[in-house]
Amino acid sequence: MLLKWACSYLLVLLIPLATFVVGMRLATSTVRQEISRANAVMLENVREAIDSDLQTIESAFQFAFANLPTVSLNLAESKDASRNYVVYDLVKALDKYSRANGNVKFTLYFADTDFLVSTSTANDVQTLYYVQKMAGLQEDVEAWRARLAGSYANDYAFLSGMVIGEVENSMTFCHTVQRQPGKVNIFISLPDGLYRNLLQNEETRGLFIVDAAGNVVQRLNGPYDLQSVNLALAPDVSLRVGQDRCVQSAIPSQYADWYYVTLTPEGDYWQSIQRVTTAMAVTCAISLAIGLVLAAQLVKRNYRPLGALTLQLGGRINRKQNEFQAIAEYCHNVSVENQNMHREIDAYAAQLRERALLNRLKGRQMLLSDKDVDAHYALGEAGESYVLVVFALARVSEEELSRYRDSLEYGEALFHAIGSSFAGRMQGYSYEQMEDGYMLLYLLRLTGGQVAKWREEGRALLTQVDAFIQKRISSKVTVAVSGVASGFGDIHILYNSVMDALEYRSIAGGQEQGVVFAEECAELVGGSMGFQNDETFCEMERAVCEGDIKRCEELMGRLGCPEGDALQFAVFRLSMMNGVKLVMRAFFQRVQDAQLRYRFTQWMEACLEAQQKEELQESFLRLLRFACQNIGGPSAPPERDPLAERVRKLVQQRYDDPNLNISAIAEALGKNANYLSQAFSKSAGESLMDYIRGVRVARAMDLLASTNMTIEQISEKTGFGSVRTFRRAFAQVMGMQPNAYRQRHALGQEFVP
Repeated sequence: MLLKWACSYLLVLLIPLATFVVGMRLATSTVRQEISRANAVMLENVREAIDSDLQTIESAFQFAFANLPTVSLNLAESKDASRNYVVYDLVKALDKYSRANGNVKFTLYFADTDFLVSTSTANDVQTLYYVQKMAGLQEDVEAWRARLAGSYANDYAFLSGMVIGEVENSMTFCHTVQRQPGKVNIFISLPDGLYRNLLQNEETRGLFIVDAAGNVVQRLNGPYDLQSVNLALAPDVSLRVGQDRCVQSAIPSQYADWYYVTLTPEGDYWQSIQRVTTAMAVTCAISLAIGLVLAAQLVKRNYRPLGALTLQLGGRINRKQNEFQAIAEYCHNVSVENQNMHREIDAYAAQLRERALLNRLKGRQMLLSDKDVDAHYALGEAGESYVLVVFALARVSEEELSRYRDSLEYGEALFHAIGSSFAGRMQGYSYEQMEDGYMLLYLLRLTGGQVAKWREEGRALLTQVDAFIQKRISSKVTVAVSGVASGFGDIHILYNSVMDALEYRSIAGGQEQGVVFAEECAELVGGSMGFQNDETFCEMERAVCEGDIKRCEELMGRLGCPEGDALQFAVFRLSMMNGVKLVMRAFFQRVQDAQLRYRFTQWMEACLEAQQKEELQESFLRLLRFACQNIGGPSAPPERDPLAERVRKLVQQRYDDPNLNISAIAEALGKNANYLSQAFSKSAGESLMDYIRGVRVARAMDLLASTNMTIEQISEKTGFGSVRTFRRAFAQVMGMQPNAYRQRHALGQEFVP
């Protein structure tokens, strides 16, 4: 017994010490994390400011490149008036652009004539060197000339002396343009931008620009003089720099091949939380003192450590409890919290399972395979059959909605009432419940003899549910019931049939409530209206899979739409949409090219937008021809328009030219631009600019997947005028940004538009 008491008192002494140690470690970790977060915010602001300057410089380079003289400036002909006019116009244009765009400075060096043209003046290098010398330039003329005459390729650097009349360091873009008889070096400088204002109150924080290898390109701020940094460090890891311990953070530039790195000393943050640290130390000291006082009662045989502690502190535990009872109550509280947490996790897992089942119903493609999803969420059992029942709420009026706080509360109230009625009448049947907007879905799982039982009593049960809804619920609810599917893999067919039934009810102008059976609607659409198209569409799907356009054209002749009113065409259009779905499924199974899939969806949109029978039939036939031509098969080769072929060939050759447009193509082919655009659209089924964009995006996809080129390099390589234009065009075609596509391709994920 004495040994147990001694161990209890030892634990009492160790608790304050352990609290102090753990608290200090947590405080240190918290400080470093807070420094890392502050660094990230500051670096994001700096990157935005500097990258904005880089973008300004990039635009200035395009202006300078566009205004370069087409012939070299010849100093030997200094009295040539035309040459002086060229120089004067160039200086004037550069100065005007500089004043209008953030005081950008230009310096153009013509190597063949050793001549400089800047924002404010133009002269030979020897003459302008004396101007720089008077401004404080320390280099000799040969060193300065060598720097001007170097070879550059889209280089960013911090250079001095590149602006005539100034010698301060400035951000400079350098690029060499090859011209006959010699090259031209373009230097574009920008004075310190917004990032200087961001660093005014950051004297202790070090900020650097480094290259991809970690070598320091420019020190922007702070007391630390480093030659290189380690970019592989985690953002919340502490390292020693000189006499200080600092937290390093880095972020890449979006325009230049460098990184922005900051070093923040931990001492500044420790000073800011000094009061908190002092309070924690005082608390730990008090705890240690209490432990010593309690340990002093060791001589008292009847002393119970936890019981005495609760008595002295006036705790919430019953004073008659001993320490073992207190521990038992604590364990009970922990168990209750654990159970609550389990219930929350189970509820969230149920929501995920419901979403997965709803995706399977809608036939959506997920990142994981259907087999993996079914196994993870225990979806589908062998030997089960399925029936889908959907309760669709009609549009609610403002007056009715005003009784509730919002539409969410309105939906929850109605779904609860419908669910209670459905559950009361479906005893003996197991089912899955899902919510999708203003629709409540029940997927019944039938086993063994339940299929025959459902066919006998299913209509009566749902009629009872509908009668209850009409009597007790003021809102209008339509009940749609599918047929029976023999396997879990066919449940998407149930969903499509129910949605078609609801659409047919809407087209037919029926009531917004009552029970509608999908099988009866299908018989009405395919039988009583004279449309026997289901088998035809199935044969057409097989013909598309084989690329047999002749067979598709024969089957088109079997599709009927008798002359009649708008209702007959609406039902025919509904039937045709089922055919479009089958053709799309066949095409996407055999064609993986994203550009072809995108063009297929454009043809499909033409079918969806058709408002007349002839227009719908013609659009559907064009869709079939496009699908068969790109799948390949025994179909006859399509007739090619010679003019369209010449346009395609020219675009394939010159897609990387940013100036390639309809006018440039028309000029190259000797055609009128309007005529060329209309002829190509009629032949290809898409506009010429859409085709050019598609070719460029397809090439960009190849480069994203097979190279490590940056987004800027790819946008330039594929003929887009700027990164912004490239990102916008790529998102329009692919539905995602270039970086997201590259990540998906790296993970081996297929993209379906």
